[in-house]
Amino acid sequence: MIQIGVKLLDRKGDATDFVEFDLSEVNFIDLWSATNSSAKVPCHHTTHGSYLSLQTLKDVSQAYEHYGFKAYDQSNVINENRIAEIIPMEKGSKVMFKDGKHTLIKKKF
Repeated sequence: MIQIGVKLLDRKGDATDFVEFDLSEVNFIDLWSATNSSAKVPCHHTTHGSYLSLQTLKDVSQAYEHYGFKAYDQSNVINENRIAEIIPMEKGSKVMFKDGKHTLIKKKF
């Protein structure tokens, strides 16, 4: 199974920080935190490097961008390939998906 992780070390602050790797490449997984008081997240250690699980929507939107995902507000990263319709509302918009489900966003269209 393919996973997407963010580099533990040597980040550049761009799309190259995000790496796809197969679970079959993982030697072990442990919990890692940047500081003693920060949340611990899974860290996947492979022969090619160590990669953290994605923790923030900012990371998710950057890592998944080439799959069609985009941050629409601070709470939603949306797969634009799955949008059926965007309905303007009084305080934002309703994004309708092809399967009939929806999410509310704060951005007006």
